[in-house]
Amino acid sequence: MHVPRAALVLLCLGLAFAADEEAEQVNKNTDIVTLTKEDFDLQTSQGFWLVRFHATWCNHCKRMKPAWEELATKVKPLGYRIGDVDAPKEKDLAKRFGVRGYPTIFFIHGEPENRISKQYDGDHTVDEMEMFLTKMSKPPIQLIAAEDEIAPLISADPIVILFGEDVNDLYTRVATAFQPRHSWFYHYPKAALDSPKMKEMGVDALPAVMVLSTEFSRRYVGPWVQDPLQQWVSTNRHPLLTRLTRSVFPELRSMNKLLVFAVVNSAKPELSNRYTDFFRTLAAENTDERLFFLSVDAGHFNQFVRHYGVKQPQDIPRVMVLDSATQESWVDPGIDVWNPSEVRTFLASVSKGYTPPGLQPVSRKIMVWFRKYWKIVVPVTAVSLVALVTICVCCCCTRPSKKPAAGAASSPRVARSPKAD
Repeated sequence: MHVPRAALVLLCLGLAFAADEEAEQVNKNTDIVTLTKEDFDLQTSQGFWLVRFHATWCNHCKRMKPAWEELATKVKPLGYRIGDVDAPKEKDLAKRFGVRGYPTIFFIHGEPENRISKQYDGDHTVDEMEMFLTKMSKPPIQLIAAEDEIAPLISADPIVILFGEDVNDLYTRVATAFQPRHSWFYHYPKAALDSPKMKEMGVDALPAVMVLSTEFSRRYVGPWVQDPLQQWVSTNRHPLLTRLTRSVFPELRSMNKLLVFAVVNSAKPELSNRYTDFFRTLAAENTDERLFFLSVDAGHFNQFVRHYGVKQPQDIPRVMVLDSATQESWVDPGIDVWNPSEVRTFLASVSKGYTPPGLQPVSRKIMVWFRKYWKIVVPVTAVSLVALVTICVCCCCTRPSKKPAAGAASSPRVARSPKAD
């Protein structure tokens, strides 16, 4: 087939333009440092870095690119660095960090022999990534020198404070475990029981660990052991109405609570904001310790809310309950979700087991069915087994012997008649 020379020229010009455009997109933001195997260790050995392993063909990488560029510009004046590694081209680097998917983001700090690296598992938003970078670049515990420094720290986002001595470095170990998370840990070693502030907060013994916010204050009363304290912090470090993120959900699943979701949609910001305010009030008035209140953006977590029963995520607001232990779920049965009394009644019926779940795992369904019919299943199964054993025994006992009895005449052989031709 003959191709006109003019068409070939236009095709080459088009390919060259596309290549220049792609290169321009890659290098457009000079605040992002492109890292290779040759300069990776030299560059990242100085300062605090957030490094993304990506691929040019990865759709997830393309979708997060605007937020990644905005983050790079925002944190550069603060002394933080943002880097990019083209993982398919830099296979040795990707293998060194165990990269198995794209994008994969790491916090990196220090020389290679003493390097601190931590993988980021949160949402790809500017605020979440900046918080992670800031938390990881600071010590896990911030010291408080004087009592009057406490009040300015308290906001809607809860903080964790240790008053008194950190016995056996227990608090330090717990704070280090939560360092990548969205919580700040403080230590006020000079706390005194006769202080008016301590009396106001109800602290009557030291050391004391408390979670403080403008919405509530809670004190740990368990043993000075890491696992109970860490579990208590995990449950109480969240706001009254926690926003669901990728990094929060794995922690929520270990709480063994009923997760109560206000299902909203960021595509309808005014309506969503009004309902989250309404739901926050319900959370503040809640007295059932089994319930844990959250908000979930159905636009962002579309598959999640669909899987657990909200089949039309655009029809918001909705109320959804998820049992973190069994993965059973309930969705409001046509109630007025703006009516506090109807919502409370629905939640109480779920908590007390009056309302059956709309979604059950297969193993859970089998267990529920067995509990319901065990009085029939067990006797029938027992009788069936006895009958089966009896039949087997009888068959074995009546089985004819292959050897003839002693002295018995052997059966005469019967001659076969010849087949007809």
